[in-house]
Amino acid sequence: LPPSPARRPRDLSRGGKAQRAAGRGRRRQRRGGDIAALALGMLRVLQRGLARGAGLPALRVARLSTVESQTVRITFVDHDGNRATVPGLVGMSLLEVAQMHKIEIEGPCDGGGAPSQVVRTPDWIEETYGEGPECFICHVQIPSQFSGLLPYETALERNGLAYVWGDEHTTSSRLACMIELTKAMDGMTVYVPASPPVDVF
Repeated sequence: LPPSPARRPRDLSRGGKAQRAAGRGRRRQRRGGDIAALALGMLRVLQRGLARGAGLPALRVARLSTVESQTVRITFVDHDGNRATVPGLVGMSLLEVAQMHKIEIEGPCDGGGAPSQVVRTPDWIEETYGEGPECFICHVQIPSQFSGLLPYETALERNGLAYVWGDEHTTSSRLACMIELTKAMDGMTVYVPASPPVDVF
């Protein structure tokens, strides 16, 4: 067997201790920031539930859930190949997760109003008469291996993406504001294209 590599001697000087203490502080600060962001996301999900008419039993179930059981980790990849894996919460939209972690996805309308349609099955589209998305800017592309996890795409979403993004619109294109996270999406990869053409408006 090859000899094991020699261990690097630990720096016991005052400066070495200070560096190790500073490193531990930075790690605790990063963990604290993630927990605070997730807590804010949980609050948004609960507020959305109240706005949709969720009753007290639903809120009691939410309180019993741990943050980890509601955490969904998403990897965003930009057009230069840079990757960022960030946590979100079940019930948040992809756009909300991106905005919470400063991922560069533009969404001027913040998802617009209530959904205009809800595709329950490929053969049943429920008209809900909301405004729906309005700007179609928060374009993302989701690999086909995750397509079975996504909500059905409405004609409004598909046609709006095709109009704004032209040749960049593909079968993997979706609006980030229309994708609500579920626990099954944990580990999903999302590609973020460059900004849309400036002449579409």
